[in-house]
Amino acid sequence: MEQVPDTNNFNMDDVRQVVDSSKNELADLVTVANGNQSTRWDSRYSGSKNSLLNFRNYHNVQQGQLMVQTVYDSSISQEVPRVSNQTVDDQKVGFVWKYVSQSGHLEASIYYEGQEVYPGHKARGRTDVSGFLNDADGKFYNPFEISGGNTFTVVFEFVLNLAKNDTIRDYPDDRTTVNYHDFSQQ
Repeated sequence: MEQVPDTNNFNMDDVRQVVDSSKNELADLVTVANGNQSTRWDSRYSGSKNSLLNFRNYHNVQQGQLMVQTVYDSSISQEVPRVSNQTVDDQKVGFVWKYVSQSGHLEASIYYEGQEVYPGHKARGRTDVSGFLNDADGKFYNPFEISGGNTFTVVFEFVLNLAKNDTIRDYPDDRTTVNYHDFSQQ
């Protein structure tokens, strides 16, 4: 395990597997973790580093090896991919969005640049779509338009494939699945 889960329901064994499996006390794990690069702590949870919950999303990956994960963005009430572990925030990255599948009661129509698309469609159909990590805290927003339908889930895949300054972790850390949910009744 290279990362403590980004949830509230992990335990001491999860932290031990990521930080140092020979340590059994929280204080010892904090000492070891503090000796590692400070960027391994997720600043949203690290706090004063005196609680097990401060290890939420702590990772044992060398800084400069970009990794992708799915996070919940409360401002849009949806999942989004987030790229983290960068050495600099203003680097340009390349990525591909792919429309994977859809399920539910009444499926929606999916559009990209005004054209209806179907599962398997990749945004722009090429790998040079890009953005900067300092935009939106490393989060990337879905370029597909979703229209109609109700009580459905659309699955997208986000794959990071280019970084100007840092390297990209190998599969499966270079990609994530993002689910778009709509549970409204029309």
